[in-house]
Amino acid sequence: GGSSAGSGAAVAAGMVPLALGTDTGGSVRVPAALCGVVGFKPTHGRVSARGVFPLAPSIEDVGVLANSVEDAQAFMQAVSGGAIGAYADAADPGLAAPRMMWVPNAPFAIDEAAVTARVRAAAEGFGGELVDGAEVTRHARALQAALGAIQRSEAYAVHAERVEDEPGKFDPEVLERLRASRPVQGWEYVRARNTREQLRGVFADLFERVDVLALPAVAITAPALQQRSVAGPGSAAVRETLLGLTNPWNLLGLPAIALPAGFVDGLPVALQLVAAEGADARLLALAARHWRRP
Repeated sequence: GGSSAGSGAAVAAGMVPLALGTDTGGSVRVPAALCGVVGFKPTHGRVSARGVFPLAPSIEDVGVLANSVEDAQAFMQAVSGGAIGAYADAADPGLAAPRMMWVPNAPFAIDEAAVTARVRAAAEGFGGELVDGAEVTRHARALQAALGAIQRSEAYAVHAERVEDEPGKFDPEVLERLRASRPVQGWEYVRARNTREQLRGVFADLFERVDVLALPAVAITAPALQQRSVAGPGSAAVRETLLGLTNPWNLLGLPAIALPAGFVDGLPVALQLVAAEGADARLLALAARHWRRP
């Protein structure tokens, strides 16, 4: 996530018009949200990962940070080799008045009232129906458990030899997380993949009823450097708080976009929209039609 964080700042500062990033749990959308730029993660596999040194291949995607949805659209069409094309159905009623489901933060992440209120107001500005998404939270434990087993197992499989032979080349916190991944058992990984397939079916059915899920991209504003915990309405670790609202969609391979939604205490916050598998072009078209920079 460090390189994507730097890319987000560079885009926000106007140093570059857009930047490439990889998103394994939110490392495109989170820095985009905290820097006040657009961040998009495609459906898993829509963009080639050739040349990417992976962390967890089955949940990792190549995405983009940009100053506008239109720039993100154009870039994703190019980098996907046309797999993410322009959305052709201009008469789609879901574009004019999207059916949106508001997903509560808890238990995915803490709820900072000012951040949540500002982001929800941005979602309401899309002018469509905004229904309660408490049903999504019923799957939170299964999503988090499956994600944890898959990410840890795949990350250790990629880095096992380097962890053992060249530990000094890793950041200490990264090394600690990789070493903690070693005990994941094969049966846990297989069970997690089976759970993922079951959940993909559940969410495919959900997207028959709504066009997008809506929620904050990040539950808090940008933390201070080296800050490791978040105080307030329930203490939580910074890393888990930053990723809690983005990483479920990596597990399911769904397209998701972070859109600047204004400021809280002078710091950017962002609305995240999540769409059905394969609905990348439609999601980008919907965002381009309704989003305006605050």
